[in-house]
Amino acid sequence: MAMTKRFRTTPKPRLVLRRGNETLLMLRRFNSGYADGQHSVMAGNFDGIKAECEACARETQEESERVIDPPALDVFYIAHRMADAGRISFFFTTEKW
Repeated sequence: MAMTKRFRTTPKPRLVLRRGNETLLMLRRFNSGYADGQHSVMAGNFDGIKAECEACARETQEESERVIDPPALDVFYIAHRMADAGRISFFFTTEKW
C-alpha cells in the first residue's frame, strides 16, 4: 500500500493589543524580506517546542519589547489561509500589557 502524503502547515501566532474598543499597536514591516513597508499586527512563527500562547508572547517581546504574560492571551480568530501555502494563523488578543 502506498504511503499517503500528509498535509503540513505552518502555524503563525499573531497578536492584536487592545484597550477597550481600540486596537493600539501595529508594526510597519521592514528588513524582513516579506511585505516590507506594509503594516501588520505582531506576528511570528511557532518553534514547535512552546505552546501557542508562549510563542506569541515570545514573538511580541522580540518585535516590540513588550512583555506579555502568556495566560493573559486569548485566541479570538483562527484563519486557514489556503492561498498562502495553507498557513494557519492564530490571532491572539490581550488588554494586559
